[in-house]
Amino acid sequence: MEEKSMAEKECYFGAANTYHGFKSYFPEIFSPADYSRLYVIKGGPGTGKSSMMKQISSHFLKKGCTVEEIFCSSDPKSLDGVVVKNGDKKIAVIDGTAPHETDAKIPGAIDEILNLGDMWDTRWLSSKRTEICELNKEKSEAYKTAYSYLKIAGKAFDFIMSLARDSFDFCKARKKIIEFCHEFNSENCNRDQIRLISAFGKNGSIKLETLENKSKKLVKISGDEFPVFLFLNELSNILFALNITAIRFPNALNPEFLDAICLEESSMTIMAGDGGNINVDEMIKGGYEYNSERIKNASYIREISLAEAKRWFGIASDMHFRLEAIYSVAMDFEKINELLSLKLSEMENILEV
Repeated sequence: MEEKSMAEKECYFGAANTYHGFKSYFPEIFSPADYSRLYVIKGGPGTGKSSMMKQISSHFLKKGCTVEEIFCSSDPKSLDGVVVKNGDKKIAVIDGTAPHETDAKIPGAIDEILNLGDMWDTRWLSSKRTEICELNKEKSEAYKTAYSYLKIAGKAFDFIMSLARDSFDFCKARKKIIEFCHEFNSENCNRDQIRLISAFGKNGSIKLETLENKSKKLVKISGDEFPVFLFLNELSNILFALNITAIRFPNALNPEFLDAICLEESSMTIMAGDGGNINVDEMIKGGYEYNSERIKNASYIREISLAEAKRWFGIASDMHFRLEAIYSVAMDFEKINELLSLKLSEMENILEV
């Protein structure tokens, strides 16, 4: 096991482009009951939502708070949310616009809407109505095409997984899991949580190194991709049966499977990785290799489908950037900065920093 030190800032994704379409984890990550205050930002593309959240993150990092940055799965340079913690006080600021549209569930008492639409020039945007509508239409069509290719890739994934499952020795996997279960802390102080460290979009598959940076104990599971997924799911099932609290990290493309599991009370993370402590290839029974030709063909279909999906996400992103360019001209960023300054003071009082 590798010994690591805790990081001061953690980076995750809050949604995913999956084989079955877009999936938002905002309801799980940003449940109002978990926060002292939850700010929901409304506005269009290019209106300063991400920039505002980056400034909030930077501000409170300098004050020694713990910060989680939640990145956009389609544009990993852009923030969809930020979580700030100081002791038992915790706030969140999120992008409440589509495709992860969020409204105030407990308005005033916990949730607060920050409407950046109050700072734009409606008359100027109206003059660009035709162009905006056309770009939105092209962007929507590009996303539909991308998801069509992801669906094809998902069919190939499911086919290969069925072959892997038939050849996976679950008894060996359970035995290996039980061998290091004594290191798990069985105290159940918190409920299970969901976070994402992987995404698929215009840049293809990307993975954040948050867990490698934050985990004191890192257990890596190496081997063929599909048996690794099966092993991590079996581990998750056993943890649930033992009532052990965990943070689960669903795979971006197929959320039915996991990229990693974090046991905070045991300071341990179990995740897929090369040169692992556990090699799942040892848990594959005879028969998997006999399907090598079928697996090769299905893998090829999956590969070219993912490549096309990536290309169409890139086209959708280009349309989005063009929309951002239009909206940014219409914004009064001085007013946004005034709002930010006001809210930073308010957040400091809530967090007691």
